[in-house]
Amino acid sequence: MQFYKKKLFASYNYYSFLWRVTDAIRITLSIVFPVALLYAYGIPSAAMPIGIGSLLASLIDYSDVWKEKAKVFRILTVLFFLICLMVSEALLYPISIVTIIFLFSFGFSFFHVHSKRWAIAGSVCIVLMVFAIAFRPTNPVLFSALVTVGSLWYYLLSFIFYRLWPFRSANQAIIECMIEMGKFMYCRKKLYDPDIPLENAFRLVISGHETVNAKQEMLRSLILSDKVIVNQQSKSSKKLLPISIILIDLYEQIRAMPLDYGALRRNLRKDELSLVRNYIQITALRLIKLAITKFKMDANFSHPVFQTNSAIISQQTRQHASKQIGSKKEIFEGIIKNIDNISAQLETLQRLIYDRDGIPIAVIEPLKFAKFVEPPNRLTGQIRKHFTLNSDTFRFSLRMAVAMTTAYSISTIFSLGHYSYWIMLTIALVLRPDFVSTQRRSSARLTGTFTGVIVGILLTLVFNNFSFNICALCVCLTGYFYFLQISYATSVAFITTFVIIALSMGKSNQPMFVTERICDTLLGCGLSFLACFIFPAWEVNSLNKNLNELIKANLGFVESKLDKLKFRTPDFTHYKLSRRWFYINSAQFTEAANRISHGPGKNRVNLPAIERFVILNYLLYAAISSMDAGSFYNEGSYDSIIFAIENAVKVLRSESSPFKDFQRNFTHYGYNVPRTDTMIYNSQTCKTWHSDYIQRLAFDIIFQLNSITKNKG
Repeated sequence: MQFYKKKLFASYNYYSFLWRVTDAIRITLSIVFPVALLYAYGIPSAAMPIGIGSLLASLIDYSDVWKEKAKVFRILTVLFFLICLMVSEALLYPISIVTIIFLFSFGFSFFHVHSKRWAIAGSVCIVLMVFAIAFRPTNPVLFSALVTVGSLWYYLLSFIFYRLWPFRSANQAIIECMIEMGKFMYCRKKLYDPDIPLENAFRLVISGHETVNAKQEMLRSLILSDKVIVNQQSKSSKKLLPISIILIDLYEQIRAMPLDYGALRRNLRKDELSLVRNYIQITALRLIKLAITKFKMDANFSHPVFQTNSAIISQQTRQHASKQIGSKKEIFEGIIKNIDNISAQLETLQRLIYDRDGIPIAVIEPLKFAKFVEPPNRLTGQIRKHFTLNSDTFRFSLRMAVAMTTAYSISTIFSLGHYSYWIMLTIALVLRPDFVSTQRRSSARLTGTFTGVIVGILLTLVFNNFSFNICALCVCLTGYFYFLQISYATSVAFITTFVIIALSMGKSNQPMFVTERICDTLLGCGLSFLACFIFPAWEVNSLNKNLNELIKANLGFVESKLDKLKFRTPDFTHYKLSRRWFYINSAQFTEAANRISHGPGKNRVNLPAIERFVILNYLLYAAISSMDAGSFYNEGSYDSIIFAIENAVKVLRSESSPFKDFQRNFTHYGYNVPRTDTMIYNSQTCKTWHSDYIQRLAFDIIFQLNSITKNKG
C-alpha cells in the first residue's frame, strides 16, 4: 500500500512538473524569440521595449476563460501605450512626474476591487510605469509603440495556443481539483489517529478545505463560463460539464462524516481506528488514481497490491461492522454508507473517463449555470462604489500612491544610483492590501534577492563564457515563470540570477549593481512595511463583518437542506448555490482568521474561540450534509432530524437568542473548557443521537460567537 501511494504521488508530481514547465518554456520562448531576432538583425534598441511588453503581458496569462482573458489583453494594450507615452513626457518636469506617479499608483491599485486578473493587471501597469521611468526614452512615441507591439505579439501567440488547445485550462482545473479533493480525503484520516492531537488534525483538514474551495471556484469559472462546454457543442468537451458536476457534488459526500471525534477516539480501539483510516485512505487514493488516468499520464495505471488491499480492507471493515452492537455498529455502518456513496460517484467518474461515447445524462441536473458564475461587474462602477475612505481598497490605493511617490522622491533627492528604480519596483511587487501578505511577500523577496545574488555571482565567476551564459539566461527565465505561482522567493532568486548574468555579459559594473540591488530591495521592503501603517485596514476590524457573513451563509445552507429534506423545494440550483456560498464564506473566514492570528491586534480577540468557531461550523456542515447521504440515520428518524434542523435554524437566525449566554462543555470535541453543563432543550424529543448532535453544534456555535464578540475590544 505504501509503495502504491508513493507511486501515485510520484506520478502526479511528474504530471504537475511537466504541465508547469511546458507553460514556462512556452512563455520564455515567446519573450526571448523576438528579442533574439532583433539582436540578430542589429536592432538592439527595439529589442528591450518589445521584450518588456511581452514579459508584462505574460504575467496576466493564467488559467481563465479566453473571452475574459482577451478582454483584459485588449484593454492593457491601449493602457501600455498611454502609460509609456505619458510617463516619458512627464519625465521632463519634476512636478509632472511626481503627480503621474501618485495618480497612476492610486488608480491602478484600485483594480483590486474587480477580480484577481484585474488586480494583477493593475500591478503590471504600475510596474510598466517604473520601467518607463528607468529607461527615460528619448523618443517617447517610438518607445510606447514598441512596448505595445511586444504585448500584441504575446497576445497573438496566446490566441494561437488557445485555438490549438481550447480546453487545456479546463482539463488542468479538473485534474487539480480531483487531486486536491483526494488529498483532502486522505488528510481526513488523521481525525481517526489518536497519536495526532485533534486540534492539529482539524487545522490540517480545514486548511485543506481552503485549497479545495479555491480549486472548485476556478473549475466553476472555467467550465460554467464557457458556452461551448455548457451547451456541449464540442465533441472534445462534452464530458467536461458532467465531470465537473460530479466532482463538486462528490466533495459534499467527502465532508459528510458527522462524528464526535473526541468520543470516537475514546471509545474505539486503536486497531478499529486503524481499520477506518485504511478504508478512508484507499478511497482517497482511488480518486487520485482517477485524476492521473483522466489525463492519460498512465492510461492503464493499476497495481495488483492496490486492487487486492482495497477489496481486503473493504471486506474487513464490513465484517467488523456486522459483529458490533449498539453505538459502535452505528458508527461503522455510517462510515461504510458514506464511503459507499463516494465510491458510487467514483464509479460514475470512471465510466466518464474510460467510455469515449457514453455520457450519463442523469448527472446533468436542470441547473441554472449562469448563477454559479460571478456576474461581470463594470470596473468603473466598482471604483465609484469603493471611492470612500471606509473602503479597504481605497486605503490600499492611498498607501501605494504615498509609498511610490516617497520612493521616487528619495531616490531623486539623494541620487541613490542608476538602478534606484528597484526601490519602486520592489514596492509595486511587495505591497499588498493586508499587512500579513505584505510581510510575507517582503520576506520572500529579500530571501530570493540574497539567494539570487549569491548564485549569480558564483555562476559568473566559475562559468563565464558566452554559450553557458545564454543557456543560463534561458533556464533562469524559465525557472522564474515556473515558480511564479508556486514560490515567490524562488522566482525572485531566478530573476535576480538572470539580471546578474545579463549584466555580466554586457560588461556592466556588476559589483555596483549587486550593492544597489540589495540596498534598494531592503529600502523598498522597509517602505512597504511602513506604508501598512498609513490609513491601515487591519483584518481584526472586519471580524464582525466576516462573522455575520459566515453565519448568514451557514443559515442559508441549513435552511436549503431543510427545504430539500421536506421536498418543498425541488430546485437544485437554490440548494447548490447556498452550498457554494457556505464553502466560499467558510474558506474566506478561515483565511481571515489566519491573518488575524499573525497580524497587529491579535491580542484584541479571543483566538481560541475563533478556532473553535471554525471547527464547529465545519462539523455542523458535515452533520447537515449527511442527511440525504444515507449516513448515521435511518429513514424512521426523519421527523426528529427535521425537528433538530429547525431548532438549529432558529438558534442561528436569532439576534438575541436565549442560548447565547449559556456555557457548554467542549470535551466531546477534544477541548477542556470550564463549563456549567446545562441542557436547555428537551432531549426526549430527539429520537437519535444525530439530531441531538446537530442541536448541540448549533448551540455551541452561538456560544463561541458570543465569546468572540465579547472579547473583541
